Amino acid sequence: MNDKNLRKVIFENHKTIRQLLLSEQQVKIMYLATEFGGGITSSSLSEFTDGLIMHHTISLQNASTQLRKLYDKGYLIREKLPNKSGGFEFNYKSVFN
Repeated sequence: MNDKNLRKVIFENHKTIRQLLLSEQQVKIMYLATEFGGGITSSSLSEFTDGLIMHHTISLQNASTQLRKLYDKGYLIREKLPNKSGGFEFNYKSVFN
């Protein structure tokens, strides 16, 4: 697709494109989520965010929020799993895996 056609697509779909755009932080999380091919659960989130905190300065709570937002935008698949404590947890996987 050449630049002119791409600009036309962007112009004609600007609202949808705005909703799908990712922040820099979300792009970094997507790269890491893609590396975790088996997915990221609530219980493994602390290990996941240790890497993010170390490399990208993000808190555990913010990482959890960003995973949910990426799910809401359609970049992650979310599966509800039973938790040992009796509740449930979410397993997030990249749609690109």
